[in-house]
Amino acid sequence: MELSEKRLQLLRSGKKAEAVIGKLVCSCGNIGEGNIINKIREGCTELKALCQASGAGMGCGSCRPEVQAILEGKWQVPGTW
Repeated sequence: MELSEKRLQLLRSGKKAEAVIGKLVCSCGNIGEGNIINKIREGCTELKALCQASGAGMGCGSCRPEVQAILEGKWQVPGTW
């Protein structure tokens, strides 16, 4: 039985998984770049808080440098997000 579509819902105790927005950044948590940017806009301005709020970087941690780059504003290209 394929459960990949329900993986986050099952792992997060039934909490409905948020849709991936933009390019996939964290494959462990199925978190997109847009999801991370939205958390920054909601006030997460430190890496640890951003990872906890978004779920990115909480698995294997290999995406943390990319999450840090997004936090530092390297994603801000005219015409995006």
